[in-house]
Amino acid sequence: MTPVLAYPPDGATFNQTQQIELGWIGWIFGVSCFPSGFYAEVTTSPGAAPIQTQHFPDDQATWTIPAGNLACGQTYHWRGVSQAVSYS
Repeated sequence: MTPVLAYPPDGATFNQTQQIELGWIGWIFGVSCFPSGFYAEVTTSPGAAPIQTQHFPDDQATWTIPAGNLACGQTYHWRGVSQAVSYS
């Protein structure tokens, strides 16, 4: 599983089913549980700040990259499928 170099768009969304089927999306760590769902961070390239994501346990559960947290020219390591862009 070689990390994929990609530039996901602001607001890229990954659905829970795809995340489970593929086994992983990026590198997820620091998961904390709250009544509304999970909070996690996904690492980017070495030395870069993590991307914050949230997972909500409902019928439309998604992992969402909030707009504004992605820098142009930054290398992100992803493997998964979003509603708009595929990374494989």
